[in-house]
Amino acid sequence: KIMDKLTCAVKETERMRPVTTAIVRYNTDTYERCGYRIPKGWMTMISPYVTHRLPDLYPNPDMYDPLRFSNERDPDKTANSGLCAFGGGIHKCMGMNIAFMDMKVILSILLRNYELELVTKDPKPKKGLVYVPQGPCIVKYKRRA
Repeated sequence: KIMDKLTCAVKETERMRPVTTAIVRYNTDTYERCGYRIPKGWMTMISPYVTHRLPDLYPNPDMYDPLRFSNERDPDKTANSGLCAFGGGIHKCMGMNIAFMDMKVILSILLRNYELELVTKDPKPKKGLVYVPQGPCIVKYKRRA
């Protein structure tokens, strides 16, 4: 149950703070979206940041709500299928599963052994192709008794 909650928290963090600002693909086929014809050979770009804040897909998109990914609230995995920071379809990042496993293992060890406090209140991301903090992101930690 605890690992399920941690999984939801990691997914919600990915949704709110995706690592990349854009994913670009060249079209191998012509397709149509919303009345527009996009020819073969053209480039298609999506923004995980924008997609992850679509209110039809994620109600209250600016609120941190990890339980939106829980089995109770999302039994059909609709919220999960909207995550696109690691790409999508056959081009989804091959390292996504190991990245999620690494994050959950590291976080579970840290949270079990340390009390953590974010000293830098609301660290803002530096805008660019990859999101990183604008400045130092300081965390205070104390070993649990």
